[in-house]
Amino acid sequence: MAIKQKQKNVQQWWPGSSGPRTQLPAFTMIEALIALAVTVLVLMSLQMVAQQLQHSSQKNPQINLQVALNQLNLQHYQIERVNQGEILVKNSTGESASLKVMKHRLVVVSPQAGQVILMHDVDAVTCLAQSGYQILRLKLNNGRIIEGSLFLPNQSIKDNYHHDK
Repeated sequence: MAIKQKQKNVQQWWPGSSGPRTQLPAFTMIEALIALAVTVLVLMSLQMVAQQLQHSSQKNPQINLQVALNQLNLQHYQIERVNQGEILVKNSTGESASLKVMKHRLVVVSPQAGQVILMHDVDAVTCLAQSGYQILRLKLNNGRIIEGSLFLPNQSIKDNYHHDK
């Protein structure tokens, strides 16, 4: 005994509607492909914007160097001594740190705070002592040499100043 059933359009009453609506498939294949294409276009445009922002942040290394040196000035470091390719500093609480190049990055390394990256694409750093300030000379990966002024007091001068009082 076979039971035959008639297929009927399923009708639903939607709240706030004036009558029944026929249930249809949610998306057709064409709609799904259009949605996929729009999603791909949005992701590609976001990727291009991210690349543009990344390139614009590294365009002027001279400005990046001066910003990094200003950060060091604001933290009130004092130069303890200068070694080849490394500048040893102390902060106001006596904690030591060093400014050096590691893995083509100019970093401040401290046992308490870890590593703080100041600049990328740096091969070497040298420090030239002047009266009252230091000139930091960086050799970049592309062979370009840039300089910036670092206004940190020398630890020995600071100690002598305090002993004279």
